[in-house]
This record gives sequence, C-alpha cells and structure tokens, in this order.
Amino acid sequence: MAEERINQDLNLMVPEGYRVMSAEEMQAMFLDDNPNRWAMRNEAMHHTVAVFYHKSNPFLSMLADAKSVAESTQLRLAEGLLSHQYQKGESFPLAMCGQKAYGFTYRYINHEVPTDGTVIVFKHGNICYTVYGYSAAEYTETNRPMFETICKSMHF
Repeated sequence: MAEERINQDLNLMVPEGYRVMSAEEMQAMFLDDNPNRWAMRNEAMHHTVAVFYHKSNPFLSMLADAKSVAESTQLRLAEGLLSHQYQKGESFPLAMCGQKAYGFTYRYINHEVPTDGTVIVFKHGNICYTVYGYSAAEYTETNRPMFETICKSMHF
C-alpha cells in the first residue's frame, strides 16, 4: 500500500491492486483538461476513485457549505447524464478528514454498462474537495468497503 498527496494538502492510501492514473488517462475518462484532479483505478474490479479540488472565493466559501455544493454537483450530473439513464440514489451527511461532508449516490449507463457512482464533498479552508467513486454495478457491493477504506485513509 502506498500513500499519495493531492494538491500538496490531502493524503490518501493507494491500496494493492490500484494504480494512479496518468493525466492522459484522466483526460480520456473525464473528457476534459481539468488539471485539479487526481485518480486511481483497479482495472480488475472496475473501480475508479477520483478527487477533484478547487480553491473557492473566501466569501463564497463561507456561504456555500458541503451540502449545497453536493446538491449543485448532483444537479449538474443529473443534467449531464440524462441521456445515460441517470438515477439519483440516496443523500447522506458524514465527516471526512474531520470536516463536515455531504454525499450522494447515483446510477447511470456507461457504454452499455450499469455504473454506480458515489460523490462526497468536503471543504478544508477555502479548498473544496469532491471525491468520486465509480464502479460497474455488478462490483458495487464488493467495492464499497474498499471505497470506504480509501475515504477513511484521507487526512491533512
């Protein structure tokens, strides 16, 4: 097991069987050039974990809590994945890295494969972190404990 540092701030473990994705792989998977992203993948388990981060305006950061950012993210995903049979799952509060966090689950069809996603949003100072977990639906129950372990390993 290795440990990675994201944004010179957030640390997390990379479990056996997972590998850090290259910028080219992330660009192909996420279809954009966002430089504020990090991801790992376990090919055999069809499981990807990605962390996006961005610096917020300090004033807006005070106004927008993790729940409101997560709800906004959910709406953008629903709109973007409408043609992929998007289905919203459950929403839930939690703690990440000692911070209040908020998450939600969803399902969509990715290249004819039912895929489950989990999104968790939390803030550290004026940096907003969004953690995405993607799993082929047939592996979701198997991958869930590892996703939770990865999330619990995150620390500043």
